[in-house]
Amino acid sequence: MRNQREAVYALLGYGTMMKDAGNFEEARKAFERGARRATSTHRRREAAEAFHDLLALALEQRRLKLAEVYARKALWTYPVRHRRFPALAYDVAFLLLLQCHYAGAVTILERTVPLIERLEERALVVSALAWAAGCAGWNTRRLEAERLALGLVASHDDYVPGVFIHLADGCRAAGDWNRALEFVVQAQDSAVERQQPGLAQVALTLRAAIERRESPPPNTPDTDASGALLRSILARFGKWRAPGYEPR
Repeated sequence: MRNQREAVYALLGYGTMMKDAGNFEEARKAFERGARRATSTHRRREAAEAFHDLLALALEQRRLKLAEVYARKALWTYPVRHRRFPALAYDVAFLLLLQCHYAGAVTILERTVPLIERLEERALVVSALAWAAGCAGWNTRRLEAERLALGLVASHDDYVPGVFIHLADGCRAAGDWNRALEFVVQAQDSAVERQQPGLAQVALTLRAAIERRESPPPNTPDTDASGALLRSILARFGKWRAPGYEPR
């Protein structure tokens, strides 16, 4: 109660624990409490992180309109040089992917990849780029991203199920059904082995679509909301600097 910053982070940590346990409603309440407390005590940085956590939760639940709301709040609230901006850019690109705004997702992901320092996280971002490029019809770019993702995940395998799900989706979009099935089986097996039931279910659903040879939805034209998000994220890239950056 005496340290408002630590109180906010305690709520966000509790929310993350509840999300990982699959208790999404309890997670949402904790993140919202964290956002309210941060906002009421004028802690912009912590409020931005709370909105970002709410965005990630909405994406996991596929509540895309709600995700748009939290993406805007996080983007407006994040300080220009916050260390989590690249992660926010990835989540906004993921939102555009789920909304079938593939070209916009590619644009953001290509700018995001070089900013991701942890190679295990970069593998996930590059695999999402392969997915987005495949859905956009840019097969050469998809294959380049696929090769890079496979090279990274061979030695940095923290996000193996997610990486292979993304690669399977990219192959599915390109009509490479055999390769898509190979990737989704690897995703499913690794998710089961790592006891990640949410990703195992995503892989199972995708596998069924691949076995039916069901193509992903076509590209959807940008809406006012998605276009504004894209422009805002791209404007931020020019201002962001990595933690510890010192101008020469």
